[in-house]
Amino acid sequence: MPKEFARAVLEVFYEQKQTIINICRENMVDEEFVGNRFSKLDDKLQNINLYLSRIERAEEENKQLNEQHVPSLPNTSCKEIVFKEAGIRIIDPKPKAPEPVVVVEEEATKNPPEAAKEELLFAQITDEEFAKVPDYMKGRLTAAVMNELLGKLESLLVKKRTLMRRKLSSLSLHEKNIVIKWREEAKNLGRKAVDCPWFCSEVDLRAELTDKLKLAVIKGLQILRHLKRITESKLAGKNYVFAVCK
Repeated sequence: MPKEFARAVLEVFYEQKQTIINICRENMVDEEFVGNRFSKLDDKLQNINLYLSRIERAEEENKQLNEQHVPSLPNTSCKEIVFKEAGIRIIDPKPKAPEPVVVVEEEATKNPPEAAKEELLFAQITDEEFAKVPDYMKGRLTAAVMNELLGKLESLLVKKRTLMRRKLSSLSLHEKNIVIKWREEAKNLGRKAVDCPWFCSEVDLRAELTDKLKLAVIKGLQILRHLKRITESKLAGKNYVFAVCK
């Protein structure tokens, strides 16, 4: 019961009690009889008075405690002081900032194009091999033209492999966009790109060719596939050329 409410109840009780006593006197009612009726009411009023006195005493004690000066260390709570005196170690709940992770660059990223080129097993097309190619495939193509096309393909695959092994932060904006596109292609090709990472799209290959070789690329890829230098795979309307990995 709040202190203000208790005081209000007391005032109402006293007013009602006095009003009833006055009415009884005016009507010549026995005052002793009325006094007996009010005995229980008086007990309740005394209990309320006792309750109020306890509240006031408690408020006074709290006021005295608050006025006392409690020494404390700067930026240190009372709880920390008590724990320190008791020999209890307090652990800071704030997590520490994680230490920066140092990424060690793989040795593969430092390999020069020559090292990557050694992994690619493109053998030159000999005259004997080319002679075994059916005439309807060759048309006017020669072994020299086929080796030139094979060299362009090998150069593109080596360049692609070298860029793919470098960090994006070390690439130019143009190179970065190309590498992101190649990685997306590898992701879409799935297992094929994992089994043989030496691949490119026919569109990328054409971009590396001269006008003369661009005219020969359709028959040229067919011949390279016949000579087991490459395999081809189609995905989403695009043709991809894979080196035959041994």
